[in-house]
Amino acid sequence: MTRPESFRPDDPRVAVASPDEPLLTRAELREIEAAEAANLPAVVEPAQKKSRFWGKLFWSAAGGLVSLALGLAVANLVQSLFSYAPWLGWFALALTALAGLALFVIAMRELIAIFRLEKI
Repeated sequence: MTRPESFRPDDPRVAVASPDEPLLTRAELREIEAAEAANLPAVVEPAQKKSRFWGKLFWSAAGGLVSLALGLAVANLVQSLFSYAPWLGWFALALTALAGLALFVIAMRELIAIFRLEKI
């Protein structure tokens, strides 16, 4: 098949078919379709999707452990600062609260963006 092309109506190379030409019959159309179908490649079944269960499980567990380690490190830091100087402990606790609030806002904005994508 040729690709579609644009042309100017007054182009002398453009040939317009006359409306009196007979159209193809159903039998002729079936013959053409059968010939085209014979030239098509064989249908190949898609390969089965490989299971990534163990990889997902590993990365989820590793991410959880890293989150716990960071949480414990921050808790130990705040506790140490409270024992060293109470005002440093309160300051560290305030910074931790601000970081938690910022993380919450970022997560909410991402969730809202994902829900907007579902509407598109």
